[in-house]
Amino acid sequence: MIFFLSFQFIGLAVVLAGFILYAKRKEIPVFFFIWHKKRIFFALEALVFALIILVCIKPLTNNIRCAYNGHSMNKVTKYDWINGQCLVEYGTGKNNKPTYVPYERIRGTSGEGSEDGATE
Repeated sequence: MIFFLSFQFIGLAVVLAGFILYAKRKEIPVFFFIWHKKRIFFALEALVFALIILVCIKPLTNNIRCAYNGHSMNKVTKYDWINGQCLVEYGTGKNNKPTYVPYERIRGTSGEGSEDGATE
C-alpha cells in the first residue's frame, strides 16, 4: 500500500511541477496561475489518480485478498508488491523479528508443481 500512496504522491508532484514550470516560463505568479486554472489542475489530478489506480488495480486487489485471507485465518499477513505474494507471519526468527511464509505454501494451494519435494 505504501507503493500505491507513493505513486499517487509522485503523480501529484509531477502535475504540480508542470504547472509551476509553465507559470515560470510565462512569467506569471504561480499561485495566481494555479488558482485561475484550477479546473484544469483538478481535472489533470483526477486523470493521473485514475491512471495510477488502473495501473495498480491488480496489486491492490491482491492486497485486499491477502488481508481477507489473514483475517479468516486469524494470522498477520502482508502483501509483497515486489514479488507479488501474500505472506503469512509464521513465528519469530533468531532476532525476535517475525518470519513470513508465502500463503500458498501454508495452505497447500501451490498451482505450479511441487517445488519443495512434496508428492501428491
